[in-house]
Amino acid sequence: MAKKSIIFFVGIAIVFSVVYYRYNKPPEGVAGKPAAAQITASELFSLYVNEEAAADRKYLDAVVEVTGQVDEIVLTGSNTIILLNTGDDGGRISCSAATGMNTTGIKKGATLTIKGVCKGFNIDVNLNNCVIVE
Repeated sequence: MAKKSIIFFVGIAIVFSVVYYRYNKPPEGVAGKPAAAQITASELFSLYVNEEAAADRKYLDAVVEVTGQVDEIVLTGSNTIILLNTGDDGGRISCSAATGMNTTGIKKGATLTIKGVCKGFNIDVNLNNCVIVE
């Protein structure tokens, strides 16, 4: 009976360890991943505004490279969000910078190519874990 209890508790400990590791695992970087698409900020935004379902099928959870002009840089605690102009007053491309990305030299109006994981449309098109393409 004691042997079964020990095996049971060791099994539970292993399961909890795996769950804890996966939950706390940092997001995988996109810097070394190839982009599924290269597109301008205005084209990506237009696709989402006009055909959101089709844009989701093509870009949702995919790594994309987006080129556009910096409209605004928002610092929120330890996070940096770079907003790219789309030419439409209704929304922008919101690029949440990857941890450790240096954004100090980025100026409003500069043209950048940013690579990140597309997370869909919610007023803005959202990209996560973004890095600047050199």
